[in-house]
Amino acid sequence: MVVGGIPFLIIFVKTCRAKDWRKLKRVIAYPAIGVVVLLGLGRFTDHLAYRRDLEGIYDTKVAMPRAIFEYDSERGFQGDGYSFAVYPLPDSIRKRFEEAGHRPFRGAPELPSSRDHWKAQPWREAPFDPVWVVHLDFALSRLDAGKEPRLEPHFANLRTALGRKRTWYAFFYHDHGDYPGNIDFFAVDLESGRLYQINHNT
Repeated sequence: MVVGGIPFLIIFVKTCRAKDWRKLKRVIAYPAIGVVVLLGLGRFTDHLAYRRDLEGIYDTKVAMPRAIFEYDSERGFQGDGYSFAVYPLPDSIRKRFEEAGHRPFRGAPELPSSRDHWKAQPWREAPFDPVWVVHLDFALSRLDAGKEPRLEPHFANLRTALGRKRTWYAFFYHDHGDYPGNIDFFAVDLESGRLYQINHNT
């Protein structure tokens, strides 16, 4: 990028010395427009990838609504941190999960490419399997609940939902030895019309 900027600086200096102000405007404008276009393309590409990931997770097309509640901790250099979000349940996801009894999930949730070294637990209906309670406790971070008291009521609602039928859950995980170290946890609560998404990285 530095090498690419040298010709621009040479042209910029020559144009200033020649006092060709019309040309100077073009010299400045064209690179600026190029940067804006590249940034826009990058964001658009990221958005498409995000939409594909959601479709792979929920086995249907998804348009995410505005969150009811969101919490995001500060992130470390390698992305360590905690995020928790509750959304109104989108109609497309409700329809897909209400059909789960006669249209099983095949391959969902799909691991995103960024999680290719993680493992996946497939969608299943609650009550929650106690075999995975350590991973659930890790997903519902006590440390972050201590920092943000508003998390606790949502944790309680999710635990209640995971104790009854008509709630579905799945997760991706990558353990540190015998203990959870990273998790993406998803829950679809058909009864209360809520969608939960959690990420905890350490």
